[in-house]
Amino acid sequence: MEPTYPLFPIMSLISAALVLLIMVNNAIRRTFNFGLFMICLGLFCLNITFGAGSIAWADNVDIKVPVWCDIASHLQLFGAIVVPTGSLIVTRRLYLIAKRKPISSLEPRQQRIELLIECSLLLLLPALYISIFYYTSQVSRFQIFEGYGCTNAIWGSGMSIILLDLPALIPPAISTLFYCPKILWVFYTQRRAFNQYLKTGSSKSSEPRTNYMRLLAIGCLDIVLTLPVQAIGVFLDSKSSDPFIFYPGWNVVHADWTPLQAPREVWRASGWGTFTLYFTLWANVVLSLAIFGLFGFTPEALDVYRRGLTSVSRRLGRTPNASQNPATSALVFRPGRTESATDSVGAAGDIDMPAYKRAEAGVVPDTDIAKDERTETKLETL
Repeated sequence: MEPTYPLFPIMSLISAALVLLIMVNNAIRRTFNFGLFMICLGLFCLNITFGAGSIAWADNVDIKVPVWCDIASHLQLFGAIVVPTGSLIVTRRLYLIAKRKPISSLEPRQQRIELLIECSLLLLLPALYISIFYYTSQVSRFQIFEGYGCTNAIWGSGMSIILLDLPALIPPAISTLFYCPKILWVFYTQRRAFNQYLKTGSSKSSEPRTNYMRLLAIGCLDIVLTLPVQAIGVFLDSKSSDPFIFYPGWNVVHADWTPLQAPREVWRASGWGTFTLYFTLWANVVLSLAIFGLFGFTPEALDVYRRGLTSVSRRLGRTPNASQNPATSALVFRPGRTESATDSVGAAGDIDMPAYKRAEAGVVPDTDIAKDERTETKLETL
């Protein structure tokens, strides 16, 4: 069994739940950021499939539930491409904002071009990636790694480098070499002007400056975690055959569709391959936790959590415990209605209560306390 078991499956499933919570939170608040949403969706697919697989195949490579393996292998490919492209979209939007040209302020024609770019990178490219690009180099139906479950099966060649490695390598490279340096330069050299630009509403954006910094942090972290792994993947594919073969041929690649099985001692034989596997799996967890740490504890997010818990508790019929003395509680909850404390006091003989007690309960206003006390003093004198 893997030395990280059961820590890895637990952390993967927790990470999947946290990024799902971020997506639901943003949907409720109607603060939809396309790039961030797709990053969370890709991380959810990666964490949930590897987390479940590391439990089901913790100590075996048995071929069970083939349909799940088909789905899981394609979801992992979807996550592998949509996380770096989503990060590119996030940094690109921040770059436009840093140039004081956010999408909302562009001309309609330019807005359509930006929308086309985002849909192409986040929808069209992933669709091609998990279908045509993958099938071109798919050597078997799927393969099972002992300890981590189902994953994709790729014939390493020049074709796989072009169709599978480079599409996931180019987006973080563009962000690293072009967008991020310019964003950081603008934030550093024009901090006051940029802050004033956001405060005056010239950007036509409702997001505060802290949100932009959070998005920039996510983009930079994804670059740090993604770029080295993708570069190592290109290196491993280039060394997978000796001599190097650009493409062995369609019939050769698809000659045998039987699922592959990789026991632990087999996949651990490659040092770089083992490092890439461990690093990639834990990078997904780290990035998920970082996203939740940056976006899951904002005041707006905490308000959504409170309202959600309140709604759930009411649906379950659980209500806050009222005080034994109805005069000391502001609200008394009942299923289906809300009854004020003054109603309860009024029905329970409020005349016999002292003036200050009735004032606390809301039966008499504070201004009447002195009058009542003067009356009581006069009666005692008589």
